[in-house]
Amino acid sequence: MSGRTKTLSAILAALTLAGCGNGEVEDPQAFVANGRSKTASPVESALAETPPEPFHYRAANRRSPFVSAPSALEAGGDRTASGPDARRAKQPLEQFPLRRLRMVGTLTGRGATYALVRDPAGEMHRLAAGDYLGPDHGRITTVAEDGIDLVEIVRDGAGGWMRRSRSLALSPATDEKSRMDQ
Repeated sequence: MSGRTKTLSAILAALTLAGCGNGEVEDPQAFVANGRSKTASPVESALAETPPEPFHYRAANRRSPFVSAPSALEAGGDRTASGPDARRAKQPLEQFPLRRLRMVGTLTGRGATYALVRDPAGEMHRLAAGDYLGPDHGRITTVAEDGIDLVEIVRDGAGGWMRRSRSLALSPATDEKSRMDQ
Protein backbone atom coordinates (compact mmCIF):
# COMPACT_ATOMS: atom_id res chain seq x y z
CA MET A 1 0.00 0.00 0.00
CA SER A 2 1.28 3.41 -0.85
CA GLY A 3 1.45 6.30 1.60
CA ARG A 4 -1.34 8.10 -0.13
CA THR A 5 -3.68 5.05 0.12
CA LYS A 6 -2.87 4.65 3.83
CA THR A 7 -3.70 8.28 4.51
CA LEU A 8 -6.95 8.09 2.57
CA SER A 9 -7.95 4.89 4.44
CA ALA A 10 -7.21 6.50 7.81
CA ILE A 11 -9.32 9.58 6.95
CA LEU A 12 -12.25 7.39 5.79
CA ALA A 13 -12.08 5.30 8.98
CA ALA A 14 -12.06 8.47 11.15
CA LEU A 15 -15.05 9.93 9.28
CA THR A 16 -16.98 6.68 9.59
CA LEU A 17 -16.39 6.48 13.32
CA ALA A 18 -17.23 10.15 13.80
CA GLY A 19 -20.62 9.61 12.09
CA CYS A 20 -21.58 6.84 14.55
CA GLY A 21 -21.67 9.02 17.63
CA ASN A 22 -24.29 11.62 18.49
CA GLY A 23 -22.12 13.57 20.89
CA GLU A 24 -23.76 12.11 23.99
CA VAL A 25 -22.06 9.27 25.74
CA GLU A 26 -24.43 7.29 27.93
CA ASP A 27 -23.90 4.32 30.17
CA PRO A 28 -25.61 1.27 28.56
CA GLN A 29 -26.79 -0.04 31.95
CA ALA A 30 -28.32 3.33 32.80
CA PHE A 31 -30.05 3.37 29.40
CA VAL A 32 -31.65 -0.05 30.05
CA ALA A 33 -32.68 0.87 33.59
CA ASN A 34 -34.22 4.12 32.29
CA GLY A 35 -36.20 2.21 29.66
CA ARG A 36 -37.58 -0.21 32.26
CA SER A 37 -38.75 2.57 34.51
CA LYS A 38 -40.94 4.17 31.80
CA THR A 39 -44.65 3.34 31.83
CA ALA A 40 -45.87 0.79 29.32
CA SER A 41 -47.75 1.92 26.23
CA PRO A 42 -51.53 1.21 26.04
CA VAL A 43 -50.93 -1.60 23.56
CA GLU A 44 -48.36 -3.28 25.81
CA SER A 45 -50.69 -2.85 28.81
CA ALA A 46 -53.64 -4.45 26.99
CA LEU A 47 -51.52 -7.39 25.92
CA ALA A 48 -50.20 -7.89 29.43
CA GLU A 49 -53.69 -7.83 31.02
CA THR A 50 -55.62 -10.23 28.75
CA PRO A 51 -53.97 -13.32 27.37
CA PRO A 52 -54.73 -13.96 23.70
CA GLU A 53 -57.53 -16.38 22.92
CA PRO A 54 -56.41 -19.66 21.36
CA PHE A 55 -57.05 -20.00 17.63
CA HIS A 56 -58.74 -23.19 16.48
CA TYR A 57 -58.23 -24.07 12.81
CA ARG A 58 -61.65 -25.05 11.50
CA ALA A 59 -60.93 -25.37 7.80
CA ALA A 60 -59.30 -28.78 7.87
CA ASN A 61 -62.06 -30.25 5.69
CA ARG A 62 -61.99 -27.37 3.19
CA ARG A 63 -60.06 -27.06 -0.05
CA SER A 64 -56.38 -26.25 0.26
CA PRO A 65 -55.57 -22.79 -1.11
CA PHE A 66 -52.55 -24.35 -2.80
CA VAL A 67 -54.65 -26.64 -4.99
CA SER A 68 -56.58 -25.46 -8.05
CA ALA A 69 -60.28 -24.68 -7.60
CA PRO A 70 -62.54 -27.73 -7.41
CA SER A 71 -64.45 -28.84 -10.44
CA ALA A 72 -68.17 -29.48 -10.34
CA LEU A 73 -67.30 -33.14 -9.79
CA GLU A 74 -65.79 -32.29 -6.41
CA ALA A 75 -68.86 -30.21 -5.60
CA GLY A 76 -71.03 -33.33 -5.46
CA GLY A 77 -71.34 -34.65 -8.99
CA ASP A 78 -70.19 -37.77 -10.77
CA ARG A 79 -67.95 -37.29 -13.81
CA THR A 80 -69.01 -39.09 -16.93
CA ALA A 81 -66.81 -39.78 -19.94
CA SER A 82 -69.36 -38.63 -22.45
CA GLY A 83 -71.94 -35.91 -22.65
CA PRO A 84 -75.63 -36.32 -23.36
CA ASP A 85 -76.78 -38.16 -26.45
CA ALA A 86 -77.18 -35.40 -29.05
CA ARG A 87 -79.03 -37.75 -31.44
CA ARG A 88 -81.83 -38.55 -28.95
CA ALA A 89 -85.16 -36.87 -29.72
CA LYS A 90 -86.12 -34.36 -27.04
CA GLN A 91 -89.19 -35.05 -24.94
CA PRO A 92 -91.79 -32.28 -24.33
CA LEU A 93 -90.83 -31.46 -20.72
CA GLU A 94 -87.17 -30.92 -21.54
CA GLN A 95 -87.95 -27.39 -22.68
CA PHE A 96 -88.96 -26.25 -19.14
CA PRO A 97 -86.74 -25.59 -16.11
CA LEU A 98 -87.49 -27.95 -13.20
CA ARG A 99 -88.67 -25.04 -11.03
CA ARG A 100 -91.53 -24.43 -13.51
CA LEU A 101 -92.75 -28.07 -13.48
CA ARG A 102 -95.14 -29.38 -10.80
CA MET A 103 -95.61 -32.98 -9.79
CA VAL A 104 -99.29 -33.21 -8.86
CA GLY A 105 -99.75 -36.94 -8.25
CA THR A 106 -99.00 -40.52 -9.20
CA LEU A 107 -100.73 -43.37 -11.02
CA THR A 108 -99.99 -47.03 -10.46
CA GLY A 109 -100.75 -49.60 -13.11
CA ARG A 110 -99.24 -52.22 -15.40
CA GLY A 111 -96.60 -52.97 -12.79
CA ALA A 112 -95.21 -49.41 -12.76
CA THR A 113 -95.70 -46.11 -10.96
CA TYR A 114 -96.18 -43.04 -13.11
CA ALA A 115 -95.76 -39.40 -12.10
CA LEU A 116 -98.32 -36.81 -13.13
CA VAL A 117 -96.50 -33.58 -13.96
CA ARG A 118 -98.09 -30.29 -15.00
CA ASP A 119 -96.14 -27.94 -17.27
CA PRO A 120 -96.34 -24.11 -17.12
CA ALA A 121 -99.07 -24.11 -19.80
CA GLY A 122 -101.25 -26.32 -17.59
CA GLU A 123 -100.89 -29.51 -19.65
CA MET A 124 -100.67 -32.78 -17.72
CA HIS A 125 -97.96 -35.36 -18.56
CA ARG A 126 -97.60 -38.97 -17.41
CA LEU A 127 -93.95 -39.88 -16.81
CA ALA A 128 -92.15 -43.08 -15.83
CA ALA A 129 -88.61 -44.04 -14.94
CA GLY A 130 -86.45 -43.51 -18.02
CA ASP A 131 -88.34 -40.44 -19.27
CA TYR A 132 -86.60 -37.06 -19.56
CA LEU A 133 -87.44 -33.63 -18.16
CA GLY A 134 -85.68 -30.31 -17.63
CA PRO A 135 -83.15 -28.53 -19.85
CA ASP A 136 -80.13 -30.35 -18.37
CA HIS A 137 -80.86 -33.76 -19.92
CA GLY A 138 -82.56 -34.99 -16.72
CA ARG A 139 -83.51 -38.66 -16.85
CA ILE A 140 -85.97 -39.99 -14.28
CA THR A 141 -84.49 -42.75 -12.14
CA THR A 142 -87.29 -43.20 -9.58
CA VAL A 143 -90.96 -42.27 -9.34
CA ALA A 144 -92.33 -42.34 -5.79
CA GLU A 145 -95.58 -41.07 -4.27
CA ASP A 146 -93.81 -38.04 -2.80
CA GLY A 147 -91.53 -37.10 -5.68
CA ILE A 148 -89.37 -37.86 -8.68
CA ASP A 149 -85.61 -38.52 -8.58
CA LEU A 150 -83.60 -37.81 -11.69
CA VAL A 151 -80.01 -37.57 -12.88
CA GLU A 152 -78.94 -34.62 -15.03
CA ILE A 153 -75.90 -34.40 -17.28
CA VAL A 154 -74.30 -30.95 -17.03
CA ARG A 155 -70.99 -29.29 -17.91
CA ASP A 156 -68.38 -29.68 -15.16
CA GLY A 157 -66.62 -26.36 -15.77
CA ALA A 158 -63.44 -28.07 -16.93
CA GLY A 159 -64.56 -28.91 -20.46
CA GLY A 160 -66.20 -32.22 -19.58
CA TRP A 161 -69.52 -33.52 -18.33
CA MET A 162 -70.78 -34.72 -14.98
CA ARG A 163 -73.89 -36.37 -13.56
CA ARG A 164 -75.91 -34.49 -10.94
CA SER A 165 -78.78 -35.86 -8.84
CA ARG A 166 -81.93 -33.75 -8.59
CA SER A 167 -85.49 -34.27 -7.44
CA LEU A 168 -88.93 -32.86 -8.07
CA ALA A 169 -91.18 -33.05 -4.99
CA LEU A 170 -94.92 -33.55 -4.99
CA SER A 171 -96.59 -30.12 -4.94
CA PRO A 172 -99.11 -29.41 -2.19
CA ALA A 173 -102.69 -29.52 -3.57
CA THR A 174 -103.74 -26.21 -1.96
CA ASP A 175 -101.09 -24.14 -3.69
CA GLU A 176 -101.37 -25.74 -7.12
CA LYS A 177 -103.48 -23.03 -8.77
CA SER A 178 -101.41 -20.14 -7.44
CA ARG A 179 -98.13 -21.80 -8.38
CA MET A 180 -99.22 -22.47 -11.94
CA ASP A 181 -100.19 -18.80 -12.40
CA GLN A 182 -96.64 -17.64 -11.67
